[in-house]
Amino acid sequence: MNTPTTPATPDTAQEAAHLKKLRDQISTDIEAMQQKEASLKEYEQRLRLLMEHNQQGQPARRPTSISSPPAPTASRRSMRNGKNTTGPMPCSRRPAAA
Repeated sequence: MNTPTTPATPDTAQEAAHLKKLRDQISTDIEAMQQKEASLKEYEQRLRLLMEHNQQGQPARRPTSISSPPAPTASRRSMRNGKNTTGPMPCSRRPAAA
C-alpha cells in the first residue's frame, strides 16, 4: 500500500531554500564572530602584558589629590631671587591687617 505524500508546493520549496540560505548565513556569521573573538582575546592578552610590564617599570602612583608643593629650600630661594638669602620668603597670601 502506498501512503499518500504531500507533493512539494512552490511555497514550501521556496521556504526551504530560504531557510537553508539563512542557516548558511548564520553558520558563516558564527565562524566570523569566533575569529573576531579569538583576535580580541589575543589583543586583550597582549594589552594585559603591556600594562603589567609598564606597571613594573614605573614607581608607585601617587594619589591624585591636590596637595601644596614643598616649601622652597635655601638653594631654591637663592636660585630664584638671584641672591643667597636664607630668611623666610615673602608670601602674597598673608592675611590682611585688621
